[in-house]
Amino acid sequence: MTLYLGLDLGTTGCKAGVFTVDGRLIATAYRECSVKCPASGLVEQDVEEVWSAARSVVCEATAAAAVAGFDAGEMKALSVSVQGDAVIPVDAEGNPLGPAILGMDRRNLAEVEELAAAVGRE
Repeated sequence: MTLYLGLDLGTTGCKAGVFTVDGRLIATAYRECSVKCPASGLVEQDVEEVWSAARSVVCEATAAAAVAGFDAGEMKALSVSVQGDAVIPVDAEGNPLGPAILGMDRRNLAEVEELAAAVGRE
């Protein structure tokens, strides 16, 4: 039987679900991820914590599907939903240089105002 895996990397946690081709949910897994506010206006997330949570939920959901009698080898597609506005600075090899900077972070307000003054908000 064809199976699909959905992975949601959200701000507060990672979720995975295994679905049949007709959309029936077979198995799920969830791991919470912490959000850190180290100073006023700064909102960050530990990249390794999120990566670990993502790996864990994928493994747990596929294992639960197997326990329910479904063959994880029949997984045909992966759909991923992510925080579209998080920024993770990386080096030339793709290794994170620091925490993920989340969309609600306000550290760039001075630059935003400077750009708006130079080119307009539109």
